[in-house]
Amino acid sequence: MSFTTHREIGQEKFKAGDYTASLENFLSASTVIPADHPYQIIISSNLSVVYSKLGNPKEQLAIASRGLKLISQSTGDLPVSELSSINIEDNKTLKNFWVKLMTKRAESLEFLEKWEDAKTAYEKLIKEGESSKAVMDGKNRCVKILNPQAPLKPRAK
Repeated sequence: MSFTTHREIGQEKFKAGDYTASLENFLSASTVIPADHPYQIIISSNLSVVYSKLGNPKEQLAIASRGLKLISQSTGDLPVSELSSINIEDNKTLKNFWVKLMTKRAESLEFLEKWEDAKTAYEKLIKEGESSKAVMDGKNRCVKILNPQAPLKPRAK
């Protein structure tokens, strides 16, 4: 089967909640194109979401990091702000994929209790203009864990 066929089946299975079959099809899509093909960025994005749904933060982190590395390699380390001018698929820019992959990377780091790394990833997202509730909440959770507040003392009566 072709990349497109595997990917479309993966998307259908994902929408139906069959994450294992979705994973299999996205992995198959990844194997029918060269490892450095720009569509590997798209598949990395799809896989990072599936691994998240399957509760596998180690694979989620690995694949999100792989996708981010592919973006960096394919653009010659352009600043993230310039990625919004590069379309990769149907009105989706490289910046859209960068945000999705970096968010999945931050979430997986947080789940793996790598608080400082997760906070850094969330801060990078914020610096690049991504300030969704999920990103802000993630950063705040990391800050609270890294800088715990002393418990409040009860007031004397």
